[in-house]
Amino acid sequence: MDFAMKCKESGALESLHHISTVGIAGNHGGTFFEKDLDVNQDFNNAYEQSKFETEKLVDEYRLNG
Repeated sequence: MDFAMKCKESGALESLHHISTVGIAGNHGGTFFEKDLDVNQDFNNAYEQSKFETEKLVDEYRLNG
């Protein structure tokens, strides 16, 4: 994300597209909306947790970048 931000600042990057996955919901029961990124869910495996952590990082840059 730091590299993408530097590219954007220099004009070399117009936009960044991130594709999410339902894996970020982990073992959360019930309906899970996009705005519900972090609802203290647990994860069934390292894959789900890594997707969640990536989503949080991208969201942080989107909001503060």
